[in-house]
Amino acid sequence: ASPWRACVPQAGGAFRTKEGSPCVRAPDLDWLDAPDARRSDTELQSSFDEVERLADGTGWTFGRPGALKGRIRAIRIDRVNG
Repeated sequence: ASPWRACVPQAGGAFRTKEGSPCVRAPDLDWLDAPDARRSDTELQSSFDEVERLADGTGWTFGRPGALKGRIRAIRIDRVNG
């Protein structure tokens, strides 16, 4: 029943740190920003796709509605198959 978000790395949306570790950027999980955005654009804010189940999601980000700021208790990283 809690809010959640999924961020699915897309080709061209990831980069490497100076040390060579792979990274993705998700600047504001309460809004739909471009996956390579360095910060949120408050003039172009829009909502992300709202889904009940992970299997129903499409695109690079989707989830169950509800504010996440200050409420994140766990981050789970799964391998995407397909």
